[in-house]
Amino acid sequence: MLNISGISKSEISNGLNFGIIWNENTICNGIILNGLLGESMTANGIILSGLGYGASKINGIGIGGLALVGDTLNGLFLSPIGISYWNDEVIKVINGLTIGLIIGASTEKLNGVSISLFNNWIGEQNGATIGLINRAKKLHGFQLGLWNVANNNRIFKYMPIINFGFRSEIEKEE
Repeated sequence: MLNISGISKSEISNGLNFGIIWNENTICNGIILNGLLGESMTANGIILSGLGYGASKINGIGIGGLALVGDTLNGLFLSPIGISYWNDEVIKVINGLTIGLIIGASTEKLNGVSISLFNNWIGEQNGATIGLINRAKKLHGFQLGLWNVANNNRIFKYMPIINFGFRSEIEKEE
């Protein structure tokens, strides 16, 4: 299916979906091209968005001009500004690789890798962050950057260059 329109709205879209100004679908499967903005409940496939794209769940590859936002992101995500919510809420889970020029993963839980200048708002990190400043409440992996913070580390909570945490939850309680 090929859908090209100024403003695209549908329940389910399969194939190539191009909304010049706005693209809104409940479920979108395939390739999504947005001139400006777009949103859906679930997006599966490849997303290329002029300014940004938001979905409750994104599975696949997402490239956003300003930001990619959602509740659960699974896959590869690239954005010059960042991978985060534009409002007060943070992304619940990111599984995969995020690359943001300014802001990396802003999430409650990161399972994978985030590369950005500031990986500053991560609840639980399972994997790696690379940036100038990296901060996680719970670190299970490593951070590489100018300044690294792992709130669950007893001794090495604040470290320059590299920080790591590989202790399990059971070990921490004892």
